[in-house]
Amino acid sequence: MLSDEKKQKYVAEGGVRCPFCGSDQIEAGMFNHDIPLIQEVSCLEPICGKRWFDEFKIVDVMEID
Repeated sequence: MLSDEKKQKYVAEGGVRCPFCGSDQIEAGMFNHDIPLIQEVSCLEPICGKRWFDEFKIVDVMEID
């Protein structure tokens, strides 16, 4: 189970390393287009192999000229 501290670190670092083992060998799958918008991510490190969901939120809107 992930601690709140590990979750916060994963998010703060932009979700580029496995939150369980720290490997940068992760792979993201297809987006689920329901609300909340989620994406399954897997750690490709053989000794870890964990899977999790990243949850995305709208944080801003920008006008297109």
